[in-house]
Amino acid sequence: MQTPAWQIAAWDQVGISVDQWDHLSETLQYLGSSSGVTEKHGLRSGQTAWGVHITEGGDIGLAWDWLEVRPGVVAMADPMTVLSNVVLLENGEPVAPSKLILHLNNAIFSLPWQNAARNP
Repeated sequence: MQTPAWQIAAWDQVGISVDQWDHLSETLQYLGSSSGVTEKHGLRSGQTAWGVHITEGGDIGLAWDWLEVRPGVVAMADPMTVLSNVVLLENGEPVAPSKLILHLNNAIFSLPWQNAARNP
């Protein structure tokens, strides 16, 4: 994995507006995945990381755990647990955590991350 998922939590926070995020989230790039196989069921699980560089603020990253629910079918392990250094702002104020996780999950939903997880 090129960028370990845990490392994104250590990146400097980057504040951007919700409108900026809606545009930037379409440009997220694959940063890497890790995976392993469980002995009990023989199914894989791991982490994946995606990010984007913005000239006025640095790097924004997202990372989450995934698991194989049956051979070849992967899903987010916990959609409520997404690591990120982005701070989304509305009217100059940070959005509530419950709203942030919705925006992060919407971005993840549009990514081809399952293919990357299946083929690390």
